[in-house]
Amino acid sequence: GVVGWLLLRGQGSGLEISALKVLAPQATQRCDTTVDVVGVLTTNGERGEIAYRWRRSDGTETGVLSATADRDRREVTVPLHWRVTGQGRLHAVATLELLSPGETRRASASFDYLCRS
Repeated sequence: GVVGWLLLRGQGSGLEISALKVLAPQATQRCDTTVDVVGVLTTNGERGEIAYRWRRSDGTETGVLSATADRDRREVTVPLHWRVTGQGRLHAVATLELLSPGETRRASASFDYLCRS
């Protein structure tokens, strides 16, 4: 019984994501720039595959992407590089959708862009 339990315990219970958050720059972004938005997924330290997608407030989405969580690593970061060009003002929202493991969950962050002539 104990040997069986130790073997099962060594295999882990599978990857779980306990939290997700999205980080975006606080400062207003200036003309013609690439904004780096980062999703941070907190894991239980098990190895496994993560499926996710980015949705942007301009209607663009990435399609399904994947990342690998390594054993004993408690955070996985997934980047979004959002190129913004031209004159005008934009309040942009980036939403990270975690598709698996587990139920679909979302987290968002926003940034502002301002470019004047």
